[in-house]
Amino acid sequence: MVLPVNSTLHGGQYKIVRFISAGGFGCTYEAYDTLMETRVAIKEFFVKDYCVRDEATSHITLTNQSKRELMGKLRQKFIEEARALFKMKHDNIVHVNTFFEENGTAYYVMEYVDGLSLNDILKKRGSLSETEMLGYIRQVAAALKYVHQQNRLHLDVKPGNILVDNTGKAVLIDFGASKHYDEGTGENTTTMQGLNTPGYAPYEQTVEGITEFTPASDIYALGATMYKLLTGVTPPNSGLLFLKKKTLAPLPKAISSVTRNAIAAAMQLHEEDRPQSIDEFLKLLDGKDIDIVDPDEDKTEYNDKTKSGEEEGDTVKVEVVKPKPVPEPPKPGPAPRPQPPTPKQKSFNWKLYGGIAVAIIAIISAISIYGGAMGASGSGVDTTSVDSTYIKPTLDSLITINANGVDFNMILVKAGTFTMGATSEQGSDASDDEKPAHQVTLTNDYCIGQTEVTQALWKAVMGSNPSNFKGDNLPVENVSWDDCQKFIQKLNGVTEKQFRLPTEAEWEFAARGGSQSKGYKYSGSNTVEEVAWFWDNSSYKTHPVATKSPNELGIYDMSGNVREWCSDWYGDYQASAQTNPTGPNNGSSRVRRGGSWDYYARHCRLSNRYYYTPDYRNYDLGLRLVLLP
Repeated sequence: MVLPVNSTLHGGQYKIVRFISAGGFGCTYEAYDTLMETRVAIKEFFVKDYCVRDEATSHITLTNQSKRELMGKLRQKFIEEARALFKMKHDNIVHVNTFFEENGTAYYVMEYVDGLSLNDILKKRGSLSETEMLGYIRQVAAALKYVHQQNRLHLDVKPGNILVDNTGKAVLIDFGASKHYDEGTGENTTTMQGLNTPGYAPYEQTVEGITEFTPASDIYALGATMYKLLTGVTPPNSGLLFLKKKTLAPLPKAISSVTRNAIAAAMQLHEEDRPQSIDEFLKLLDGKDIDIVDPDEDKTEYNDKTKSGEEEGDTVKVEVVKPKPVPEPPKPGPAPRPQPPTPKQKSFNWKLYGGIAVAIIAIISAISIYGGAMGASGSGVDTTSVDSTYIKPTLDSLITINANGVDFNMILVKAGTFTMGATSEQGSDASDDEKPAHQVTLTNDYCIGQTEVTQALWKAVMGSNPSNFKGDNLPVENVSWDDCQKFIQKLNGVTEKQFRLPTEAEWEFAARGGSQSKGYKYSGSNTVEEVAWFWDNSSYKTHPVATKSPNELGIYDMSGNVREWCSDWYGDYQASAQTNPTGPNNGSSRVRRGGSWDYYARHCRLSNRYYYTPDYRNYDLGLRLVLLP
């Protein structure tokens, strides 16, 4: 029996709206938070085989007292699930707000995802197209990579545990079977056998006594989920596949060989034969860095059957692929536009140029920024896509700095006052944490990177390159906030200057175009494709910096390519006007800004903000520098 509609929890704060579903560990409800005036989801610890609810009081007791010890372990696992989700900060993972105990059991409160599970979508549509499936799977893969970076495993990936909201964002839920694991040995810190779902659980997860798993276990479930989304058929139990009692029905003929290979590799029955990390799995989806197994070796067999399993057809052999141990760099993206002509300077004393600069500026203003030494005409460079409001950098606004042989440009942003946050042009996509919009005054001029820090600059300073996508002119990524601090410390030693990350206010003011702002939704345009590499145009990878149009100040990629760390601790906005804000004095997560190659357009908006713990890394997360003149 479930909690009745209109019953309340936690001193009346939460009012039950409806029952959503029941799982292995409990029941999930939609509720209304009367204090915060918003919808939430609440999960209740309730194991139907061993729990009973008093109809009058809603108090829960055990039906079998001999199971008290087992129930104690399950309840502790429920609490651990709540704690794990509370600590996770990722767009594609459901976020837990709070935890409490009541009615003789435990509850945790989550964000409410307004949408359907992929399982519900399949019930309505039967199957998904390859393109739509890959869009969801890449989001889930990003979530799993983050989970694995926290040394956790999900261990119950399936369509029913993936929610899709009304904007198309996929959210991974239900970490009830989740475990901590040691990255070096694969040994789990808990020994209780996790619950698993037949068809999605790998063979090692179904064998009694095996409690040590690795990311390859989640990758099997991800491959099985892909199979289900494309066919509408739940894969057979992996134990039956292992014993060759069952085989997989073939995928539709229209499915690409790249996707077939990725599924075949992910669903290998032996754990060591699968991709060992999400990065390796994604390389298979990208169709790069793969070796085809020798034709004489064993291959996965797919038996051609209908969805009902009543008819048998020909057996189809699918070649299994494995990632190369040392991946090659991805194919280079489009060539970057030539950079503005920038004389080398030894210091930030641009006023030194005096009257000479005035004459030079007048000349430069007549030359296209993309024409360089060749001039505006006859250069062969197309400048028609550049916004006419773009203010070309001059000697007074642009400076070139050299670090161990690598040049990079900084743009001067003049002090000014602006409205920060969810201003009117940001529209209905604006989130609550972008509100209230408030006045901010920056009293000091500052210089900000004309581009995101490139891999060439990072390598020149650090001697190594952590990026997933390799290329000197690509933005560096897969760097944590802590990594950025180490980089900046070394850069300051090399250049004898004092670089740092921008404050959140400095970042947004520069992205808006500073005092030259035209009030755009994105950094430099109201059309996201003009200024950003994002989900719809990125081909699932980063691109060389400065290959999209700049904003009003001549700054590139502040709406896309990679997200960027800021110096602030994350916190709520205040309505009052502020001067030179630097964020809260302390916290658990740092601010990140900007959209990226694997995010939707709504995340590329100027006011969009999010947060991660300082040790978090991802292949779409980099940095941009700031320096006071």
